Amino acid sequence: MNPATSDPPGAPAAMPVSPLAGRLAPYALRIDVPRLVTAYYTDMPDPAVPAQRVTFGTLGHRGSALTRSFNEWHVLAIRWIEAAANDLLEARLAGVSRVSLSTASNAATTHRYDFLAAYVDDLASVIDMDILRGAPIRLGVDPFGGAGVHYWGAIAERYQLNLAIVS
Repeated sequence: MNPATSDPPGAPAAMPVSPLAGRLAPYALRIDVPRLVTAYYTDMPDPAVPAQRVTFGTLGHRGSALTRSFNEWHVLAIRWIEAAANDLLEARLAGVSRVSLSTASNAATTHRYDFLAAYVDDLASVIDMDILRGAPIRLGVDPFGGAGVHYWGAIAERYQLNLAIVS
């Protein structure tokens, strides 16, 4: 133990405590709830502004009605798309045009994007990989055969982590 802090040797520094902890937030930091609710129902997103467009593929919405990045229009668009998709499924995809992979891959509108590399590279912005790499532990990882199954090897290699991928 470190006698000065009673932390074990090599332990990460304790997270600093905010001076606002346990106190009422200052007025300048408070959310104007009536303004937020009004913006949610009245402001229309501008599709020309990328941050205001409806996007899919996230675990949750990270926008705000105050920036028009998430409001009732987004919810309505998602519900409309969900209903249209369900209608197509009920009709057993009747009327859906099919394009071969080679045709789609060679289309002018198709662009390749390395999602795996972008994800793996960005992990260091949210996880302190130096602490994990320096820790005297071996981590067991089981992606359960899901979409992340191909990511763990790349994560271990990129950040030189001691991972045991079990599945």
